[in-house]
Amino acid sequence: MPSYKYPILHNMYKRKEGISLSLEDIAREVDGEICGEPTSGIIGVCPIDNPKENHISFFMGKSQKHFKKLLSGNGLKGVVVSDKLKAAPISDVPLVVVDDVAKAMARIISLYWDPFRPDPGISEKASIHPSVRLGKDVHIGAFVTIGEDSVVGDGSVIMPHTTIYGGVQIGKDVLIHSRVVIRENTIIGNGCVIQSGSVIGGDGFGYYNDSAGIHPVPQVGNVELCEGVEVGCNTCIDRATMGSTRIGSHTKIDNLVQIGHNVTVGSHAIICGQVGIAGSAKIGNGVVLGGGVGVADHVTVADGCRFAAWSGITSDYPRKGDYGGFPAVPVMEWRRQLAALSKLPEVVHTAKKSGNESQK
Repeated sequence: MPSYKYPILHNMYKRKEGISLSLEDIAREVDGEICGEPTSGIIGVCPIDNPKENHISFFMGKSQKHFKKLLSGNGLKGVVVSDKLKAAPISDVPLVVVDDVAKAMARIISLYWDPFRPDPGISEKASIHPSVRLGKDVHIGAFVTIGEDSVVGDGSVIMPHTTIYGGVQIGKDVLIHSRVVIRENTIIGNGCVIQSGSVIGGDGFGYYNDSAGIHPVPQVGNVELCEGVEVGCNTCIDRATMGSTRIGSHTKIDNLVQIGHNVTVGSHAIICGQVGIAGSAKIGNGVVLGGGVGVADHVTVADGCRFAAWSGITSDYPRKGDYGGFPAVPVMEWRRQLAALSKLPEVVHTAKKSGNESQK
């Protein structure tokens, strides 16, 4: 099996057989500190709210009260926690204290589960145009269609029922899951992952009106996903009217996201589910858009901005910061607005009462 340069975070996994580790083994792997009596015979990982005997779990929170409630009689051999919970013993279950629980979780899961890719090969049920250039060690699944003059790089995997139009360039070690559609002239960089049901390069939403009706503006650009981009299930990234809709390197996009034509997203951004970004918006490096955020067309968002869920970005945000609300304002101002809004019924009641009394 070939080795791949780009590790895939949302890969397919197989359970390792016969793995049994001690808490000391696990703590050593994650540079953790054991609090309590070390245990052995840990055979797997599990969610803390659905515990299994002889397994290890993880607690992301900071509330000792909540943690103690979750641990009641659950049979776990250990729990990985942050140093926020280190101060006092909470139960008989030993703890592994780490700086970053999510990072430790990723490492510990890999002790029990191996990533895998299908073996290289081309299904006899795939439909591949004779002009397509395939790299070494590619896997092309059943009922995949690849159009003329497309390129698939070394080590890439295309799962069944995916449709790739003509002129598409797919880099090395790309993983494309089932039922993805990639439209003409799209560029997919090395190490990208595209989850099932996504459409990359569909027509942008561009029309004009005249006396005869509503007419489409030709969408003749493309989409470019740079190295290491990950796209969740059922996400749509529209092709540019002219030029490119571009997603920067190592940006992560959740399920059910809509990105309009000619949008530019920087590198290492995080775009959560149900975000909608209208055409020609420019999103900077390292930006975080919480679930359901709406971004208006032609706005610019500076590097490092973070927006709470359901925020509305209706104008430019030229300075790095945390924002929330509609329209989005600095997060402390948003919290003051919410606090004031919660008192509005009382204020209205008091005002009405004062008015009635003044009329007597």
